[in-house]
Amino acid sequence: MYKYIRTGEEARRRFEGFAADSGIHDAKTQAGDSYLQVGPANLYGDMNLGNLASERLQVGIHNYEPGKEHDLHSHPTWEQFYYVISGKVRLEVGDEKRVVGPGGSAYIPPGVTHGFQAIGTERLVMVLAGCILD
Repeated sequence: MYKYIRTGEEARRRFEGFAADSGIHDAKTQAGDSYLQVGPANLYGDMNLGNLASERLQVGIHNYEPGKEHDLHSHPTWEQFYYVISGKVRLEVGDEKRVVGPGGSAYIPPGVTHGFQAIGTERLVMVLAGCILD
């Protein structure tokens, strides 16, 4: 197996999120599905996702049907960034709430509560990029 490069077929194993008792955060298992492209080996290494192992970087593609959501949660030592490719999403970051569509984005600072819900009629496709801070 290659260490640094993956084909699309190798990296397309579905990831349905963390269980509430995973210790990652207190969210329920995600109601959508994701394809993790790169993620910290200590968090994802045993999940056989075909993702590239990293120390701090996480990048994935979230796919949610309208009405599905990712519960409010926070990460004390993570920065995250969402970028909407298609569909519409109701984002909540801290005390800010907005609906955005393709080209919309959100920055989530460490420790700030955030979550989202896919809305409208089209499937939400969103890139998630994150970094674990020291």
